[in-house]
Formats: sequence, structure tokens, C-alpha cells
Amino acid sequence: MADTKKHIRVFLASPGDLQDERIAAKAIVEHVNRMFSDFEGYHVDLVGWEDTLPRYGRAQAVINQDLDTCELFVGMLWERWGTPPSKDGPYTSGFEEEYELAMANRRQNNRPEICLFLKDMDAKLLRDPGHDTKKVLEFRERLAASKEIKYESFSDIRDFELKIMRAVVAYIQRLVKADREKERIENQATPAEASSSPTINDHLPPDAPLDAAGEAFIREFLALNKAGGEESEISAVHVARLRLLANLIETQGNDEDSLGPHDANLLFSNKEGCVLGGKEITGLVKVGLSHFQSENAPLWYWYSKDDGFAKRWLGWFSLGRVVKVRVGALAAMTLIEEPLREFRDLGRDLFLNAWFAEDAQSQVKVAALNYLAECGLLSDLEKVKAELARGDYQTRDAALDAVIRINLREGRQKAFDELFDLQTDQISNRLCKILFSNREAISDEILKRGISQRNDAIRRECVDELSKRSSLSPETAARLLDDNDAQIRLVAIKTLVKSGKTYSEDEGRKIILRQTSTGLLGLGGQTFGEAQFIEFQRLIRASKTEAELEEASKRASIFDRTAECALMERRFGRDSGPLLRLIDDCYKQTFADCFKQLVVRHGEESQLVKDVKGLEGHLRSKFVRDALDVVLRKSDARGLPFIRRHLADSSLAYSEHDLEYFGEHGEWQDVPLIVSLTARYAAGTSLLSIGDDRRYRLAAKALRRIGKGRAGELLTLEMPSTLLALVIHGIPDREFKALSKHHIESMLSSESERVRKIAALRCVRSFSKARLMQTLKDYITGDKHRYYNVVHWLDFGVSAPREIALGSVAKVLARDRSD
Repeated sequence: MADTKKHIRVFLASPGDLQDERIAAKAIVEHVNRMFSDFEGYHVDLVGWEDTLPRYGRAQAVINQDLDTCELFVGMLWERWGTPPSKDGPYTSGFEEEYELAMANRRQNNRPEICLFLKDMDAKLLRDPGHDTKKVLEFRERLAASKEIKYESFSDIRDFELKIMRAVVAYIQRLVKADREKERIENQATPAEASSSPTINDHLPPDAPLDAAGEAFIREFLALNKAGGEESEISAVHVARLRLLANLIETQGNDEDSLGPHDANLLFSNKEGCVLGGKEITGLVKVGLSHFQSENAPLWYWYSKDDGFAKRWLGWFSLGRVVKVRVGALAAMTLIEEPLREFRDLGRDLFLNAWFAEDAQSQVKVAALNYLAECGLLSDLEKVKAELARGDYQTRDAALDAVIRINLREGRQKAFDELFDLQTDQISNRLCKILFSNREAISDEILKRGISQRNDAIRRECVDELSKRSSLSPETAARLLDDNDAQIRLVAIKTLVKSGKTYSEDEGRKIILRQTSTGLLGLGGQTFGEAQFIEFQRLIRASKTEAELEEASKRASIFDRTAECALMERRFGRDSGPLLRLIDDCYKQTFADCFKQLVVRHGEESQLVKDVKGLEGHLRSKFVRDALDVVLRKSDARGLPFIRRHLADSSLAYSEHDLEYFGEHGEWQDVPLIVSLTARYAAGTSLLSIGDDRRYRLAAKALRRIGKGRAGELLTLEMPSTLLALVIHGIPDREFKALSKHHIESMLSSESERVRKIAALRCVRSFSKARLMQTLKDYITGDKHRYYNVVHWLDFGVSAPREIALGSVAKVLARDRSD
């Protein structure tokens, strides 16, 4: 499928005295991209004078060319105004020229949006400002007087980080809200009316805009129009078909598709009552392609009527003038892996030259690259590499993906050689999974070369596999202790421990934990590697004797009971009572005893004692959580009553061990508790946490095991849509086929787009062609509302050859599972 990410270009303007803020802005944008790029489909590209490649012409003019393409202008000022961009120009600084150009564009085109951030000045400077500062003060006065642009002041870099993040996120959220509102309107159908139209066989010239069936409908429509009044029977289908015919008449300068999803679905629902001509059917194919990525217009029925699967027409649609049709055609080709239809001596170059023409739009190039990643040949690499060499940020990721995957079809060695030659850090998680999908086939030599790659995920996979094979040398592991990835540092320590080296907890902490220094959002920095350090602690404690653990637990402080927990885990098999009693008591007595000792040492009025008293609830909850994790790791099904009782406390933080235990030992009565755990706060979750997909996957796995043979009952339970989609995803085909019509209708009418899509895909995979046809017929008839993405996928299952449908659906389901 084509890359659906939408790139937002943000221009950063400032004089040279705000360099730290420019660096901070880049870090904030990188963080925003981690929040929104995969989950909402938006990716921010920060543009400034640092990113402008050397090109011929006045430097500021070259920078201004980048500014013209931006949607959001972020300006920053402090004490300096800057230097004139040219000797004889009207502007006194580069910042002024950039700001005035942005304002002129906004007044004329209503873009870019403009945000200004003014750093507080020192009071002494305000009393005696220099020439540069006076220019800044005059600009501030003009801003305040005009009231045309809102601006914010900031005191320091932390204040700036918070405010620029808020501005960028707010802009993205407005775009997301607008997209969702548009999608909601397009995807909500209304009851359809049925109609029919006769056909005539008048001879028409082959280049006529309409064919005989279209002309016959126009005559019928005119007759109904003349009837007027109560005798007029013009229906919604008549109106939709009239729009379709108008859509067929393309003229240079007015060739954009205008038939919307509603009309397309209306005609599809009433296709049995309409006698459509060949041009109308081709027109409906183009409409389906133009809305293909939205999955809200039927395509495949019309494509099959046009004999498309046999004649392989999609490639020809990718050569047209309308961008949306071209992109949709390429995405559809990618889905069904349709080979290019070559004619005479034109070969594949006819298509590749059109897709990668100098004036081709980026959307077309990305869609073409995605197709070649799936179906490309070695002979296509020249074009793909040429596109990669252009350095276009819009196509770079797709081009890299295509280069690697085309080579991968020739052999894993070839793919890795190409990857290593490129030395890129832009590898997607999906491509990384593909490369390492068959680890046994990867040689030690390749893995060792991979350690030096710039991409963290590639290095991580190579180091992990070498460690499993015991092929990671101590010398290499020692060098990896300085790697910027915490998981790699952990594996390096494990390797060195196996070779005989020892590390204390303090030494391990210094190696594994890293902290940012910029103070993101004013929180004093963020610590990375905490999960890896916990694993390191377990490794160290597992190597200690029981006597050593007992001695360490005697020295346990009021803040840290991990040594005591490790000792009780060691003894759990022969004596679980002490740990269970601590959990039942919620560590009240343990905390009280430790607190008394603290008071004796520091005095009741000391600030430390007061602070610790205020932390009592937090500390005891942490101790209970850590202790309960031991019980979950060590218990079998006999521990269910105890575990249920304590996990029923909604104030207890979530741990992965909860769902892992229920996945192995849970029973039907635990289903509501499992569902509730997906919404529970997780210990150690950062302020910037953006969700936990693994938690939903663990919950779905547990529910599928517990609900085996009871899929229908499972589907009636209240649960988050993300969890429901994963549950539907994993229902065995035999059970899915046995679901009632009511269950199927309920899933296909869900308010969640993902639930509807997964349910429709499962219908295609599990149902016979006859049942699938009946399901589609039932869905599109009657007065109930219907969702167009359901029609889109059910139509695919009914209209596509069975082998193509099953292969394509398996691919889409696998992508959903891996994403």
C-alpha cells in the first residue's frame, strides 16, 4: 500500500543569538514525530537556513524558496535583529525578510500559520539598548499595535520547549480533527433508492464522450424532468448517475474526478437496476481508484466488469492525468501484486519513465516505489536508486524500502550488502522485521558488519542474534558499552558477565542509564534505559547466593525493597507465605518499621522524615507491585484467587506480568478484569507516553485462549475498539465461520473503522464465496446505515478471483498485526 504519511513543513526563523533554541526546536520536532507520525499519519519536517542546500543565487533568496513551501512559520527573537540580507534590498535583516514574506503569503493564500516567540530581555539592556536591540523593540511595538499576529514570550529554554511543542501539536491536532470530520462525513451512508434505465443501440462515434447507454439515460432523465410535479420520478440514483456521466466528460483544465463516495456507493448498491455503458463502468473504476486509499468507494466489481483482472488494466490507469487516480491505481496494483502489462517493444520503461518523470508528483512517486518494493525487478533498480539519490524527503523512505526489498528477493546477502553500502539511519521498523524474518539464514559475517550500522534497530538485531549464537566477542561487547541504545548496552554487559567480568549495580547503572540534558518540557531531563537496568538487576541478583541476598535484604532501605523481593522469589517454591503476607498487608507494617528507624536517625521534625511520610502511599504501592510480579512469575493456576483479589484493586499499577499470567492461567470470570487492565496506569509511564500496543496484544491473546469456542460471547462484551479488533483478528477460521448473522452485522456496523475493516477482511478470508455474496447483499440493502469501508472490502472478496482475494487479505491482515 502507498505511504499515507502527510508531511508538514515548518520554517524556523531567528537571528543568530538563539542557537540553543534552534537545537531545542529540532529535538521537540523529533519527539512530536514519534508521537504523531505512526499513529496519526503526520510527519513534521523542520526547515531553516541550516537545511538549505548550497544553490546558485542570493543566499537569503534560496532560503525564501524553502519558506514558500512551508505551512507553519515559527519566528524567534531575543536581543539581536540580524544583518541585512543584501546591500540594496528593502529589508534590514534576514529575519525581517522571512517574516514579511510569510505575512504576505498568509494575506494572499491564508498560509502559512504564524507563531512568534519573543525571549524576555534583561532589564539592564532595556534601559540602555544598542542599535540591534532597538530594532527588536521597534518590531515588538509594531506587533502589539497591529494585533494581527499573536505572540508569546518565554523566559528560558525549558519555557520555550513547552510552548513550541504546544504550538506544533495544536497545529497537527487541528489537521487531524479536520481529516476525521471529513472522513466521518464521507463514510456515513444514507439509505439508497433503486432505479433502472433502459438501453438503446444507437450508433455513436467511438470518441464520443458518452456511449449509447449513457445517452439513453440522458433521454430518460430529460423525459422525467419534463413530466414534473408528482409524476416526476427522479431518484437519488438518477442524480448519482447524472454526476457520473458529467464526470466522464474530461476537458483539459477540468479533468478532476468529482463523483464522491456517496454517489459511487449509491450506484453500486443499485447496480442490478442500471444498464451502464462501458465508459460509465470505466468511469466508476476511476472513481474507485481516486478514493482507493480512503477505502470508501467500490472498485473491484467495476474492475471485474471491465475484465480488468484478466487484462491487467491498473498499470494503464497509473499513466493518466489525475493524480488521485494514478496513486490509487498504483496502490491497488501493490495490493493484488498485479504485473505490468507490456505492449510491443515499450517494455516496463513506459511505466517507470512516467512514474518518475521530472514533473511527476511526489505522491505518484511514493506509490510507484511502494509498488516496486512489492513487485519490482532488478532492472528497475536504476530508476529507484536515481530517485533515492535525489534526496527528496517525500520519497526517500519509500525509495530506500524499494531498493532493499528488490534486492532481498534476489537473496538476503544481496539485500544486506546494499543496506550496508547505503549506511542510512532511515530504516523503518517494518523493513527491519522483513530483513530479520529468517535469522537462521543470516551469516555471522553479515551480523558483525551490521554492528557498525547507523540505524539503532539494525544494530540491535545484529547484536542480539550474535549474543544468542555466542558469537559476540568480549572485545566487541566492551566497545558496545558506549552504544547509544540501552538494549545493546545491556546485551554487551550480559556478554561480558558470561566471559567472567563482574559489575556492581552502581557500575551497571552508570553504563545502562542515560539522561537527556535539555530538560524537555521543563522536567529536568528524561532517563532512558530503565527497563534494561531492571533486567540487569535481576541478572546480578540471580548470580548471588541466598546468603548474599539475605544480607542485602537486611540493609534494605525504606525506598528500595528489591533485594528482599529477590530473596523471597528465590524461596517462593518452598515458602511463599512471607511474601503473600506482605502483599496482603500492603507493606503497612514493613513501612512503619522502616519509618520508625528513619525518625530515630533523623528526628521527627526533619524535612526528610516529612517528605518520606508524604511518599508512603506511593512507596507501598510500588513494593506491592514488585512483590505481586514475583507471585505472577512463580505461580500456577492455584494462585488465581489471590491474584484476582489483588488485581481487582484499580489503584494498583499495571504490569505486563498481569496479562502474561492470565494468558496462561486465566478463566472466563477473569475476562472483565483483563479488559480493565488495558486502561490501567502503568508504573514508570512517562509524561510523554503515547500508548501501549503490546498491552492490547497480550490482552487479546489471553482473551482468545480463554474464549476458545465462545467467540460469539466474547464479541458481545464491552472492550476498547483496539482490543476488539485484535480479538477479531485472532479468531480461528472455524469459529469465525460459525458466528451468527447478528454477530457479523454487529462487527460490520461498529463505530470503529479498524474493527469494521478487520471484520470485513475476516469475512473474505473465512466465508465461502456464496456466503460472502449474501453478506454483501444484506449489508447494502435495506434502510440501515452502512459504512463504505465495509462495502469496499466485501466487494473485493466477492469480485476478485479467489486466489488473489485470499493472498491480498492475508497481506493486509499481516500488516495490521505487525503495525
